[in-house]
Amino acid sequence: MRLGNNILRINSINVMKPIAIESSNVKINALKPKINSTIRKDDGRSLTYYYNPYEKEFEELVDANLKKNWTALFRKECKYSVHIRPLFSGNKNERIVYFGMGKARTVIKGWKGYFELEGEPEFLKFTYDTGLGSRNSQGFGMVQVIRN
Repeated sequence: MRLGNNILRINSINVMKPIAIESSNVKINALKPKINSTIRKDDGRSLTYYYNPYEKEFEELVDANLKKNWTALFRKECKYSVHIRPLFSGNKNERIVYFGMGKARTVIKGWKGYFELEGEPEFLKFTYDTGLGSRNSQGFGMVQVIRN
């Protein structure tokens, strides 16, 4: 396989079995979430602000991003909402990741750990399948459902 100027050899591929979510409440382990918002300053420059799970905007941005992804995939307005609550306290679950190289290198803050999601089972399954937060195509937002 060629990735840019690199040739890679694939030794194996593992496919995860699809999971069923039948409850309106599920616990997840967020392996690499990231929630941010870009703010325009008075001088025209932009500033990226990373929300933490204790701020109400965190949940609002998660919900808005999922609805946007739903609408893009199904080409119809999303009638669902998701509520997210961290099952930890303090800042010990905050992670800082460097993405890219050289001048394109950016700092990304994210939160790992256990969260509780509440919503319609269909929307929770969609959340699991698409990822939680933004930049999911770059590897952020992956979650694992915790079974009791």
